[in-house]
Amino acid sequence: MHALTLQEVKLQLGQTAILRGVDLQLKAGERLALIGPNGAGKSSLFNVISGRQTCTSGRIMLRDKNITRLPAHQIVRQGLNRSFQTSHLFADLSVFDHLCCALIQRFSSPLMFWRRLKNEKQVIRNAEQLLDLLALRERKDTIVRELSYAEQRLLEIGICIAGGADCILLDEPTAGMSRTDATRIVQLIRELTINKSLLIIEHDMQVVFDLADRIAVMVQGQVIACDTPQAIRANRQVQTAYLGTWKTT
Repeated sequence: MHALTLQEVKLQLGQTAILRGVDLQLKAGERLALIGPNGAGKSSLFNVISGRQTCTSGRIMLRDKNITRLPAHQIVRQGLNRSFQTSHLFADLSVFDHLCCALIQRFSSPLMFWRRLKNEKQVIRNAEQLLDLLALRERKDTIVRELSYAEQRLLEIGICIAGGADCILLDEPTAGMSRTDATRIVQLIRELTINKSLLIIEHDMQVVFDLADRIAVMVQGQVIACDTPQAIRANRQVQTAYLGTWKTT
């Protein structure tokens, strides 16, 4: 069974066609990278998949469930979560509190606003485990505004994982990072997404070729190729449309 299937997904905003009939399949347990030039429609595709925008036509299947017109919060409950290009964290909330908030929906009642967090043993236990997985143990009580950029991006990935989703969408998780930070994030993404299905937008081609099982290339709202990294590297159409003079050796 495929984790995610897109069939002829289109998005029209006024007279502008943003997505022009996207067909794409994410295999269960696969890491699929989505690349393409700026303006190709990658983030718009993420918005449509995750329910932040409604596609004009087409169908989106999460495993065997049609999520095409579900709102974002219902899609999360079906097992799909995402990160964003820019931070969507609370500046004055601690790392630990962020993780606990993400875990409440999974392990506790959404109506627990009147209960003390210290009584939510399963939430706390899993938040502690995530701190170790994310290598953020020493930053447990640090508020977000005091984290480095790389640490904030890492926390956002942790929040995606915390909800228990088995299909994860990451939007440029290493953008703006040094090579050292990017390498660290890639390794943690690899570890955190074991047995999960990952669709990732990324412009850093070293990250793409290090992480992806397959690569899908978007140009002008369409997927023009989807294949193994080796095949994409050698694809002349992809080289012309996106990779340009990037070496194929």
